[in-house]
Amino acid sequence: MNDYDTELANLEAEGIGEEDIEAARNVGMENSDKFPVIVFSAAVTKDIIDIIDIVGIVGAIINILALPLLYLYLRGQVKQMRSLKKWVYKRMLGSGVAEFVPILNMVPWWSIMVYRTWQKKRQHSEKIMDFVESFPK
Repeated sequence: MNDYDTELANLEAEGIGEEDIEAARNVGMENSDKFPVIVFSAAVTKDIIDIIDIVGIVGAIINILALPLLYLYLRGQVKQMRSLKKWVYKRMLGSGVAEFVPILNMVPWWSIMVYRTWQKKRQHSEKIMDFVESFPK
């Protein structure tokens, strides 16, 4: 097994597929170092209001406004990097379910979700770009 195959196997073991590598080669990777300030602010606002406003109309209104923005951001991350698809959807489902469990609903799940998605995408992007730069075709 040569270096190319070994590195490719390492990436695949981390959940990074060949379609992500080919997309990076053909299109290039978007600048993933930019932190999603607006989306993270919406998530923090939503989480704070959820904690303060236990069963109120304000919390429901904020959820109606913030959740589509959060969903679109997370879905966009999945479209850009298919290797994150399963990871993001599992955590979105977990965050949604945790919102309905007493005591667990006090944890800022959506803020954590946005931050971890950004962090995970950045890590995957760096690994993919290192691979593409090491083995140009």
